[in-house]
Amino acid sequence: MNKKTILFILAIFISMNNSYADLINDTENFKFLTKYGKGNWFELKNQEDLVDLSNIDCKFTSSGKSTSCKLWLSPTYNFPKDGVAVSTDYVRSGKVALKFKNGIGDCGEHSNGLSDCDTHRERSEFSMLSWENKEKWFKFSIFIPKISVFPKGAKNSLWQIHTRTGPVNFKVEINDEGDLVWNDHIINERMFMLSKYKLKGQWNDFVVYMDFDESNKDNKIKIWANGDLVVDYKGKTHNEKSKKVYMKVGIYKSHLNRANKDDMGTSIAYYDAIAIGDNCKELSLENEGNSCSKLGKVKVEPNSIWNW
Repeated sequence: MNKKTILFILAIFISMNNSYADLINDTENFKFLTKYGKGNWFELKNQEDLVDLSNIDCKFTSSGKSTSCKLWLSPTYNFPKDGVAVSTDYVRSGKVALKFKNGIGDCGEHSNGLSDCDTHRERSEFSMLSWENKEKWFKFSIFIPKISVFPKGAKNSLWQIHTRTGPVNFKVEINDEGDLVWNDHIINERMFMLSKYKLKGQWNDFVVYMDFDESNKDNKIKIWANGDLVVDYKGKTHNEKSKKVYMKVGIYKSHLNRANKDDMGTSIAYYDAIAIGDNCKELSLENEGNSCSKLGKVKVEPNSIWNW
């Protein structure tokens, strides 16, 4: 192997792995478990403050053995330089929050060598291991600055329930009208969550309850936005290809080739108080001034909360 070939291979290796070099150097907040390993597994210094996974067990994809839940970066390579940071700009509870940022051309690469740009996508996300299939409770709070741009025509996602070897099951999306909606990909139906008039410039708190029983019949799905029950139905929580489900948090934009070019720009979203539990109590909603007992019991229809 000649010198030029060696240098070329080395350059490719460095370019594929320097994508999260800034995060690796941020030893105050990020601890990468395998520095150049596939998946970029990491822990956060303020893990339970930012993303509390301590109340559930996860499983290794290959062996199915239980383990502590771990986070990883998505995309795997060329993660956007400013894609995520621990910030004190806007904080919902605790001392810090996560700032996700994704601009034009912030396309990462994956272990198969494909770039998000090749498929008209941009993303800055956290992913994780899958969990045991039973009832799960989630909470997360989001603050979207008024200057943040989510282009019309594209698909703009902020939170997902995904599967290891199959397609996405559920997404929290911003639609073309600017409202927040729940997208059930299994039945191909969208449901209203929060008005565009309340989406930006303030913290919004979300609680999600989902039953992942593998019988996959009439599993319950409930979502609360700022304490109001906005989504409430029964259906499938697994698709036909995979029952290994996991959560993704952060900004994911797809179908950018369909987007209005005048709407293109930088998307910014702050996340805080993210947690998963086997019951509502384990979410510690009191940290944000909320409580399980105050969650709405009756679904609130969109027309009655449109201008809240």
